[in-house]
Amino acid sequence: MDLNQMLEQAQQLQKDMEEAQKRLETEEMEVSSGGGAVVFKITGSSEFKSVKISESLLKAGKDAVEQAVLTAARDAVSKAKKKHESEMKHITAGLSLPSMDELDAGPGLKV
Repeated sequence: MDLNQMLEQAQQLQKDMEEAQKRLETEEMEVSSGGGAVVFKITGSSEFKSVKISESLLKAGKDAVEQAVLTAARDAVSKAKKKHESEMKHITAGLSLPSMDELDAGPGLKV
């Protein structure tokens, strides 16, 4: 692979990553806990958009609410992280990077 091909590939990768980042920022996922007692909306970039807590959970007491909210928040962050990783894996799947042996850094340069 020559330098021009590597530069073109890097530019395409940058463009694809910017597009993916925009999608992740706007795409919302819904994650619930406690049979729907707590529902978070979160983007693929881990920005929380909303939370809903059912009346029945609120009546269950402070400890139950705290546990359900914590569980739903953890699940939401995990789902957003998996979505982000999936997007990045999709982008880099076709990327063919040269091995260190294939790189010719020129005289006097070691990679």
